[in-house]
Amino acid sequence: MYTIDFSKTITTENVMYIGERLAIRAFKNFFKYAYDAVRSMYVGLIRDIERQNCVNHTFSDGYDFAQTASCFLCGHIGKKLGDTLGTDKNGVVVTVRIACLRILGREISKKLADTRRSVCIDDVYTQKAVASSDFEAVTDNYAGVDEIIENMKLTDKQKEALLCRMSGISLRGMVRVLSVSYTVIWNRLAYVRKKYIGLYSEPQFRCARE
Repeated sequence: MYTIDFSKTITTENVMYIGERLAIRAFKNFFKYAYDAVRSMYVGLIRDIERQNCVNHTFSDGYDFAQTASCFLCGHIGKKLGDTLGTDKNGVVVTVRIACLRILGREISKKLADTRRSVCIDDVYTQKAVASSDFEAVTDNYAGVDEIIENMKLTDKQKEALLCRMSGISLRGMVRVLSVSYTVIWNRLAYVRKKYIGLYSEPQFRCARE
């Protein structure tokens, strides 16, 4: 998944494409222990890649990491992702790809730490302005979605497909972003539907109607 040809030379034409794929990979490394924390940034990144050519599209914070990766790679134009840069303090060989992923990992961790320490002032005033029952209902909805996804025990790839679909990305867009075939995406989404139906006989959430 997210296959990148290590033998391909980094150029000014493909540096953004490679940076985006490495950013996706970096987020994937956090899925096992910080899935809920990085989910919104990951979904934002996927949506930005899919809609970056749309007029008036506003990029999310998630795309910052793709730009960070691309800026790093700009310093290695003419090299390949598999080229060796040296060794770290433990004697491990560090390639261009590994060095980039390590930088992204540190930046994502820093972002998560800042998020945990900060309090959004808008949220403070919203809680005072909105009736507590309404506010709690909205909060419970998001908590309920996270709980349902957790209960389904999906694999990382199945979660990625579900997140893409939840963010409104078309099947064609998912093929391009996730670098897999229509059949693979269809099978993953079919498994998610089967798992959901097996756990819940009735839909847990319904779209609001006017």
